[in-house]
Amino acid sequence: MEKGIEEYRQPWESTEHWDLRKEFLLAHEGKFSESRLLCLAQAFANVEILGCAYPPQVMIQLNALAKEVLSLRTLQEKRKKNSEILFVKGEDDKNKRKNPVNDLGTYTKYSNRRPNLPFQNQHYNVPPQNYQGYQNRMSAAAFFNR
Repeated sequence: MEKGIEEYRQPWESTEHWDLRKEFLLAHEGKFSESRLLCLAQAFANVEILGCAYPPQVMIQLNALAKEVLSLRTLQEKRKKNSEILFVKGEDDKNKRKNPVNDLGTYTKYSNRRPNLPFQNQHYNVPPQNYQGYQNRMSAAAFFNR
């Protein structure tokens, strides 16, 4: 490679991303042209770190080249360990909750079931005070349409 290895690091790359890409570059230096090696190294890091996918021919080549990257196994074990801790089944999480987020239940106009709402003590069939019914509103509208 023409430049020092550290000059190939991109400013947006995380340390984990760069370390993996750098090891790939060093492991395969001299096997490909510089531009091809840089391209493969970026694709390799994208697949392993970001979960990207490429055409099958590229994925087969990356899989073969990945065998020489020793830190890949450590990264995969770390990811597996983290995924076991981070993800919780939904039903387990619901049972641990003290105050459920949505306890309103299901209500449709055909269900004959009153919704479970915080204002349960209010009467549903009694209109609010000072409410003008439909007929009163229509007579007022008719007055202005003369």
